[in-house]
Amino acid sequence: MARVLVSESDSGVRGLLLAVLRRRGHDAVALPGRADEELPEGDLLVAEPAYGHGLLHAWALRDQDPSLAIVLVSILPPERAFLGLRPAAYLLKPFSVAALERAVDAALTSSAAAAR
Repeated sequence: MARVLVSESDSGVRGLLLAVLRRRGHDAVALPGRADEELPEGDLLVAEPAYGHGLLHAWALRDQDPSLAIVLVSILPPERAFLGLRPAAYLLKPFSVAALERAVDAALTSSAAAAR
């Protein structure tokens, strides 16, 4: 399956995101708590842009790979700085596990189609 990077500052939410993604067969990796550390490559980023390093991670990864699929999951409604990342999906918390699964599947399918 895909390598999915997760940037979420809340440990409980981060654990849930990782568990859901791994249950779906993805190689889910939590990004480091510091934005100045080297970031791994991935097929998809799931990030909370409002708090922590999610927005910094997203922009740094977007610079590394302009075609990286991004799903934003946030407590805040979309803002211009968030939408400039061109996310494949924007989920407003709280959201269902099914909504996350659909967003991830669609982002990965769209990304794979674009790569062909």
